[in-house]
Amino acid sequence: MEMNKREQYLSLVKKRKMHVFSKGLINPSAIENGKYDTANHVGPWSAWQGNLDACILVIGQDWGNIDFYLDNEGYDTDDNPTNRNLAELFSSIGIDIGLPNRPNCSAPVFFTNTILGIKEVGTMSAKVRKAWAKESADRFLAPLIEIIHPRTIITLGVCAYGEIARIYGLTVLPLRELIHRNPISVGDTEVYAMYHCGGLGLANRKLDLQKGDWASIVNRT
Repeated sequence: MEMNKREQYLSLVKKRKMHVFSKGLINPSAIENGKYDTANHVGPWSAWQGNLDACILVIGQDWGNIDFYLDNEGYDTDDNPTNRNLAELFSSIGIDIGLPNRPNCSAPVFFTNTILGIKEVGTMSAKVRKAWAKESADRFLAPLIEIIHPRTIITLGVCAYGEIARIYGLTVLPLRELIHRNPISVGDTEVYAMYHCGGLGLANRKLDLQKGDWASIVNRT
């Protein structure tokens, strides 16, 4: 019997929890014996927005490092600048996503990261390896997209777009060029390559300009 969407997703979550990530990453299920990985989410960010019927899939880079994960017991924080900026960007296109500890569970949105392992060393913004991104994208991101089948994919930053481009054979260009080409059609899904709304992303493109980039998404919600 064919599995329904929920069953397919839970199978993918189980696969992620059992996976041994490449050197430098650790599975949330292996941190303190999975103490903070008890919910059925493919990654920590999906605990905020995890609507399997979402029309919008947002793909970030990675969730962070092990210290942040332990300090916050596996959940994101409302005062994280990336989260507040993302909530503001969604608000600018008429969607209330709430904040991690006060989510709007009816929002038509699903959040995930390209890299689902947690960095074992380095800071929150420490560089990631391309091999890490490919590993998670092939094993988890591509199947997740098939399960959700979103109308719109929003990639945040170079890493996320790079993996979507690799999966679908899209042209890889600098973000400053890609934002003027949005949306990029992949079958009946439209991909919007956006700058990241965290500190490093804002250094390259201020939030007000990013709101202008996001304005083109309005008619897809």
